[in-house]
Amino acid sequence: MDTASPPVPIMSNSCSKSSTPSNAAAKTQPVYSSPTVPPPLPIMPKTKLRISDLAPIAPYPRQLQQAAMFMNHVLHTLHIPPSNIILTGDSAGANLALSLLSHISHPHPSPIIPIPRVSISEPFLGCVLISPWISFDLTAESFKRNALKDCIGTEAGKQWSSAFMGCPWPHKEASDEYNQACTASAEWWEGLKVQQILVTAGEEEVLVDGIKEFVETLSELSYFLCVDEGWERNAC
Repeated sequence: MDTASPPVPIMSNSCSKSSTPSNAAAKTQPVYSSPTVPPPLPIMPKTKLRISDLAPIAPYPRQLQQAAMFMNHVLHTLHIPPSNIILTGDSAGANLALSLLSHISHPHPSPIIPIPRVSISEPFLGCVLISPWISFDLTAESFKRNALKDCIGTEAGKQWSSAFMGCPWPHKEASDEYNQACTASAEWWEGLKVQQILVTAGEEEVLVDGIKEFVETLSELSYFLCVDEGWERNAC
């Protein structure tokens, strides 16, 4: 007596016609007929995304408003003390982290949307800024020097900053210390509510020259720490 081999489950890929079994194959190899193979998951209804909260539909300072609201939730609803919080951001995220720190020390006077104040009784434990986008200037020498080494160029910089700011580059009228940290003086950062700051950047990035200038502005502040491969400053 011949023993039939166990059925082999056939899973189809909706993106590929070739993965759909033929009628003959379906008869000899029934779909999910083996008791060891789980049934397919049900198709979930499509979720409506709130794309209105993303740039360019929702430009600056909507992002700062969201960050302030979230931080108030962390502080007053979750009851997490600032001394246990490290702010971290990469590129535009680092821009937002600095914007939030500025807002805490200097409440943003936005006439467009209300930005809730964030009051903290003690400094944050730290802030990590990874290749921070602190300047919309595209004329720095590093844009030329690293043009063939970085995936970001001047055209991308213009397009992204215009989407973020909601106005054409170079955004002179809309620029301030909150969205371009490089424009703030050293006095602006005095008394910043953070114990230490770590800034990292690569020498082959187009943004590196602007980041170095920003670092020099903060170089006299005692809580400042910057480390980079081939470029190191330790002022703690």
